[in-house]
Amino acid sequence: MYLHHLTVQAFGPFARTEDVDFDALTSAGLFLLRGDTGAGKTSILDAVCFALYGTVPGIRPTHRLRSDHAPVDTRTWVVLEFSAAGRRLRITRTPKQTYPSARAKNGTATAEATVQLHERTVTEQDFAAWEPVCAKHEDACREIEAALGLPRNSSARSSSCPRETSRNSCGPTPKTAPPCCAGSLTPDASKNCRTGSPRAARPRKKTSTKSPPQYSSSANASTRKPAPPSRRPTPPRTGPSAPTLNTPPTLAPGPRTSSPVPRLPKPPP
Repeated sequence: MYLHHLTVQAFGPFARTEDVDFDALTSAGLFLLRGDTGAGKTSILDAVCFALYGTVPGIRPTHRLRSDHAPVDTRTWVVLEFSAAGRRLRITRTPKQTYPSARAKNGTATAEATVQLHERTVTEQDFAAWEPVCAKHEDACREIEAALGLPRNSSARSSSCPRETSRNSCGPTPKTAPPCCAGSLTPDASKNCRTGSPRAARPRKKTSTKSPPQYSSSANASTRKPAPPSRRPTPPRTGPSAPTLNTPPTLAPGPRTSSPVPRLPKPPP
């Protein structure tokens, strides 16, 4: 993409109409946008991004793009002329804004956002003319993405790095890098650095690196306690007279013997 001309009115810090001729700036090569804080350096890049895609990088809403210093009856609009893919295009955008109206009950009316895309053509008589291409947001975005070959997010990241999301888009700088960036980065720590999460990475737990003590074979023989003997169950004895387990032994009855019973003498009569 090659920028030719930019015109803004009541946009950002610019209360009036301002023109930027990029053809004159690039005639000598590279150029630098330099100025004090709040002079409007970032607003020029925001105007280019707003003209192309209807939004600005960062988290700022489009209805806050109007300058607070502009008169109430001055409309906000941006016109960008550029070349891409062999085509010279001119796009005009206006954000959603309010303006004084005598017909409105409260004295103010709201104008919706508009877009107009034109393409420069050369007639047979070598006259340049701007032919309308589209006047809808969806059609304009489709034409811009086809000409540039980049969607809005990729184009914004490659062209500018807004302050609101500098940590999310560009990553931490060496001076403002969180403590997790020191040394080697773990997957969780690098993810926190890229997304700008305020939560620092948790320190790793210290693990003991001491190895268990090693003893020689002689020391083991002298200090090791002898193992208790293994107790194996005794097999039961076999035979006819072997008693059974958990059963008291019984005695076999012997033969009976008869002995005479003594008789007492009879008493005298």
